[in-house]
Amino acid sequence: MISENARENFVSSVYSLLSDEPTNEKANMIIDFFDTITEDMVELPKEGLLINAPCKLGDTIYAKARLNSGKTQMLTMIVTELSFRQLEKKDSVIVSAIESIHIVGKESKLYKFDSSCFGKVVFTNIEDAMNIEPFYALPQS
Repeated sequence: MISENARENFVSSVYSLLSDEPTNEKANMIIDFFDTITEDMVELPKEGLLINAPCKLGDTIYAKARLNSGKTQMLTMIVTELSFRQLEKKDSVIVSAIESIHIVGKESKLYKFDSSCFGKVVFTNIEDAMNIEPFYALPQS
């Protein structure tokens, strides 16, 4: 996120460039500035300053689970929380989700997945989830 001071400096610089007669040189200066910002943003994840979450709050996610009974069930879950952790110098997003199909009188189960599970165990579309081996579902208490 850009600090308020950096934002004011940017707006002031652009305004001063555009307040006089526009020229190609001024336009090129603005383009160069945005190119620099774009290049800096590419480096942010490498520096641990920007993290790409595998999904958004409210997204529906799917996983094929093998229950204790041995039955296989497709879990349809709603993402309720995204949290961040860093282990062994590796960034990770923890996705918490509850079952979206709720039976009255039965407590909804909460599941937590590390972002590395996406595309392997947990999916954002049901078709991909149907084509994998089920994992053993261990809901969080």
